[in-house]
Amino acid sequence: SVALKKNREEVYRLAYTDTNTGLPNQNMLMETLDVYIGRDEKQEQELALIYILLNGFDDICASYGCFAGNLMLVETAKRILSRECPSCKAYYYNGPGFILLVDMKNACRTVQETIESILEDLSKPMDIQGNYHRIGANCGIAFYPKNGSDFNTLLMQAITALFWAKRSGEGTYASFNQSMSEELVKKTQIRNYLRKALENQEFFLEYQPQIDGSTKEITGFEALIRWNSPEMGVMQPNLFIAIAEKTGLIISIGDWVLAQACQDMRKINEQNHTSFTVAVNVSVVQILNDTYVSRVLNTLSKERFPLNQLELEVTETLFMDHDSRAITRMNQLHDHGIRIALDDFGTGYSSLSTINDLKLNTIKIDKSLIRRSDVQELTTMMIHMGHMMRLGIVAEGVETEAEMKELEEAGCDRLQGFLFSKPIPFEKVGPFIQKYNETRF
Repeated sequence: SVALKKNREEVYRLAYTDTNTGLPNQNMLMETLDVYIGRDEKQEQELALIYILLNGFDDICASYGCFAGNLMLVETAKRILSRECPSCKAYYYNGPGFILLVDMKNACRTVQETIESILEDLSKPMDIQGNYHRIGANCGIAFYPKNGSDFNTLLMQAITALFWAKRSGEGTYASFNQSMSEELVKKTQIRNYLRKALENQEFFLEYQPQIDGSTKEITGFEALIRWNSPEMGVMQPNLFIAIAEKTGLIISIGDWVLAQACQDMRKINEQNHTSFTVAVNVSVVQILNDTYVSRVLNTLSKERFPLNQLELEVTETLFMDHDSRAITRMNQLHDHGIRIALDDFGTGYSSLSTINDLKLNTIKIDKSLIRRSDVQELTTMMIHMGHMMRLGIVAEGVETEAEMKELEEAGCDRLQGFLFSKPIPFEKVGPFIQKYNETRF
């Protein structure tokens, strides 16, 4: 009957269409792709699966409600549909995600042209309930049969490429390659192993000396964390600190580093009748924790370590994040007598004017500037300007006597690098001090 036919059509529509955007949904997407691949027994066809992810969808929903979020999806669907052609079909997947299937052998335009036109369209302001918002998006691409021969594999590879693209900022896209997957797997492993590393005492510290630029005497040491993972071997911090920050594990790891560094340096000073400082690197994630200041002060009290012999090193991301709480908290620690250093100066987001907000004792010139002969005059100027601001200057990565002499002539206060010593474990610090004092420059 006519009524039964209409009911069947309605059931089909609800099963295979997203009722909000009007686009075919993931059920239709999966069936379409399965049929396409099933007919291609010799894998002679070429297909691109493009995953489009909107930015700011959650913010819109949180600020204006789910209805506004739905309007955003409807507008996005309209813009994507405007680029659709017989060889390029759009689907709504879920959340803020859309998918395009492009038949590459019969395409009306290249995949690159399609993506770039859609990203351009999505970068334009959207009128959502009378408010204009710039949304933007990123895209990840996987190719059949090169990257997979079933829906789940292609989708996973496209999502991997998408997250890779997001690293480069809004409005970018990337095509999947195997190295992306391998790195993602490695990061997942690191994240899992990190959770038990502190409990299993897998971290240890190494110490690199800092040398007075004039007298060549040892003034202190920088504490550098290492991870001796049973599964992955000894790992440098650049391989796991960013993951620790994202998971929040950096807070407990940072607490351990500070306590261990203070404990070790107190022993070194007692054994050698010295008053060396110890420099400890600090993440902005740690500083933004509400109890950071009290935890630092409590650790120093517990370890009986003098406040003025601790130097906390922050990076220029402190200024990039535009969060006044971080600067306020570091200034509070400075007021207690703790030294504050700005690490990797000259490579990122700060300038001598913007750092006025932070109560600094020291700036550390990045090793990349030390080694470049074309910026030697700039390095000298940075040292002089730092001194005008009554800041101490540390040069990192000093590897040759020629570099040492140039920095000495420029008036650099402290030197650090392989010329004097590579980072060494705690038990070797005492013998190093004795040997260095006997043979120093």
